[in-house]
Amino acid sequence: MGQEGANAEFRAKYTGEPEPTIRWTRNNQPIKQTDRVDFGNAEGDAWLRINGLKQEDVAEYKCEAVNPVGRASSVANLALKRNKIKDNKKLNIC
Repeated sequence: MGQEGANAEFRAKYTGEPEPTIRWTRNNQPIKQTDRVDFGNAEGDAWLRINGLKQEDVAEYKCEAVNPVGRASSVANLALKRNKIKDNKKLNIC
């Protein structure tokens, strides 16, 4: 479980011959790299990083490795704790 405003990282290990293509999806839709979202893979390690978590990031994330022999995947769900809002306002009734 993540915290709003924090960062999250998903990692997956993979092997395959020939080298698999790695695909990341969010709720079964391809993920695009942005200023907050980065992903990549090297030497059997795939990663997805999300900076500054927001409620809109809550979703199912999947890493899929695909080559001509087949496919394998790993799925994780991101849930967030909401930040507590401090309210310093007071009301006095006399």
